[in-house]
Amino acid sequence: MSAISWRFARAWAAELGIRGVRVNAISPGLANTPMRGGAFDDRAREMLEAVAAGLPSKRNAGPDALAAAVTFLASSDSSFVYGDPAPTDPGQGPTDPPTAP
Repeated sequence: MSAISWRFARAWAAELGIRGVRVNAISPGLANTPMRGGAFDDRAREMLEAVAAGLPSKRNAGPDALAAAVTFLASSDSSFVYGDPAPTDPGQGPTDPPTAP
């Protein structure tokens, strides 16, 4: 997630939280979706496998994994989560160099 997206989520959560509105965001890493496959044409599978090999989970997220994160954030189970840039990146975040939020 870019720093500006993270800051928007936090600012909106702070401003709208007092009105009972929760604002959260997901921060997906490389996801195995039809759109991603089209970006790399015939080398898409090879590229996705190479990326997955370098992740702690050894797999890429699919649409169902991203949808599950969104469903959780929209549910009452996450009622105490405000302005959270929830990483949905099958372990990519811990392997990236640190960045300032």
